[in-house]
Amino acid sequence: MRKLVLFMVCLCCMSFLYAPKQVRIYLVGDSTMQNYDPQKTYMQGWGKIFAGFFPDGVCENHGRGGRSSRSFME
Repeated sequence: MRKLVLFMVCLCCMSFLYAPKQVRIYLVGDSTMQNYDPQKTYMQGWGKIFAGFFPDGVCENHGRGGRSSRSFME
């Protein structure tokens, strides 16, 4: 039993040594995903709403009107 407790304590200590990796989500697409100015909130696409489910800095929205993911990559 002592060995099990010692093992668990060691695991807990080791978990604090390694920081979790930062998750990054890149959104690439057309106007249905694009972020617009606050004056044009009625035009917001799903990219703005999707980013709201994650902490700040996780989603990078690169959606632009007239673009597709194919033309973005080119």
